[in-house]
Amino acid sequence: MRRRRPSVRRGRRSVTALLAAAITLWFSASAWAQLDPLLFLKRVPPTVIVVVDTSLRMLEDGNGNFYDPNFYSTTDDPAVMPAFPNIDPLTTKTYRRIFRNLTYTAVPGFSADRIVATPAVWDPGDPLTSNAPSDIAFHDQTRYTIARRGIAAAVSENAGAAFRWGLIRLRQSSPAWRVPPNCDRPVASLDPTQSLLQDTVPCNGGGVGQYGIYAPGVTAPSYLQAVAPAGTVMVAPAAATAGAVLNVVNRPIGDNLGLVPGGQGGVGFDDRPLSLALDDAKAAAIAAMNADSASNRSCRNTVVVLITSGRDDGDNGYTASRDPAVTAGSFLALSAGGVTKRVPIMVVGVMPQAADEAELQAIATNSGGRYRRVTTAAGVAAAINHAVQTGFSRAADFEAGTASDFLPVSPIVGTVNLKGARDATGAALPNTDIQSIPGGQPLPQRSNVLITAGFSLPGFEGRIRAFRTYRPEEDATKPGGWKFVNDGTRLWPDLDGRPQYAGLARTPADPDDRNIYTYLPDGMGGGSVVP
Repeated sequence: MRRRRPSVRRGRRSVTALLAAAITLWFSASAWAQLDPLLFLKRVPPTVIVVVDTSLRMLEDGNGNFYDPNFYSTTDDPAVMPAFPNIDPLTTKTYRRIFRNLTYTAVPGFSADRIVATPAVWDPGDPLTSNAPSDIAFHDQTRYTIARRGIAAAVSENAGAAFRWGLIRLRQSSPAWRVPPNCDRPVASLDPTQSLLQDTVPCNGGGVGQYGIYAPGVTAPSYLQAVAPAGTVMVAPAAATAGAVLNVVNRPIGDNLGLVPGGQGGVGFDDRPLSLALDDAKAAAIAAMNADSASNRSCRNTVVVLITSGRDDGDNGYTASRDPAVTAGSFLALSAGGVTKRVPIMVVGVMPQAADEAELQAIATNSGGRYRRVTTAAGVAAAINHAVQTGFSRAADFEAGTASDFLPVSPIVGTVNLKGARDATGAALPNTDIQSIPGGQPLPQRSNVLITAGFSLPGFEGRIRAFRTYRPEEDATKPGGWKFVNDGTRLWPDLDGRPQYAGLARTPADPDDRNIYTYLPDGMGGGSVVP
């Protein structure tokens, strides 16, 4: 028995070692399965600063309909209910109001072509009816909800600790949601029936044909704020700030700590000072660059995303002194911490008026950014994700405004007959058919083409390119009279009027053309290549 004990111990040690190895391999495989396949390009994530238009027009749907956040009681003011004959006070306790073509006026303050009432589920006497899905969905068509959901989706998809987010609103002074009886200035309804009635309780419209509206408010016009009020930068751009941004944009309507779409417009203008917001974005970008580490400052890219309902606006004094396109031009070269960087502005117009889009395009173009019109939250998220992808471009490409190619797989080398071939610019390749000197013997050029496969950012578009690996040069000191030197010339020129695809593999513009050839053997050791 004594002689067997060492064997037993050795056996136990062997089993233990095998078990430890198996556990190690299992955990390694599990970790490898969770490894981000794009980790190689995320070494220095960009800073993305989201600037949100928080003007009153964000509560509209792009078709001239303003969605009042308030719930109106059907019993508080029975005398006004005939103005809304589709609402039955016997079966409906509250309702919502949609103001069609809400317009600023000198007296009484607003006008609307008509006020449309929609029944709500909420019954103040029944807590179980609060937050009904249909009541929450009331604002789904508004720019406000579309923007918030789009931001939340994009930030959630890029929420790692290394991602750097910032969030800025307009220069609002104490923005707040209104609650009864604190309604805004009255709205004069131009509807024939509604013009004969009026609100009296809890908000008195002040006269026949006038109705209350609970548009969120500010204590002073945003366009008059020479200095950004406290809270304008809602989340300072820095690492691990995705949670802070989500905490703001996910706050519900009625929460003053979230985004509050309010302002003080006037006759013929809205309170939407985008130029001032760009000033604040510039200051935030410079602060982020100064706070960055010296090793990352020169290679970290910064992108601004401007989400807006329309053009820069304010009173005559404001618009005469501000030009957002000129402001945007200064983003081509922002200096901080000893470096000068390009900071493009990606402008996202959420259902803007057609007349406003030229200015929004100019803001994007002058900064080296891109303008995109969207109508859905998915569109907003896609625009922000495109900005993130732009930020992950290589620093040199980012500064030049060009896409970056990334090659996650190894290239392949093959032999191609390049006789008479041209490079990507259309220039003839030199020395594609050579003979030995002296002797005139044909010299083959094997392994002469390198093929790469990858993708580009922004856009994640597939990229297949071809390069000449070497080129022959005459050299009398060599036995054959030639030497072969490294080349790298890009191949595949534009042959069908699409110069943007020169140097890239692409499908033919004409579906009847093919660039795929098939080798057909003849059964006797030979064959032919046919298209």
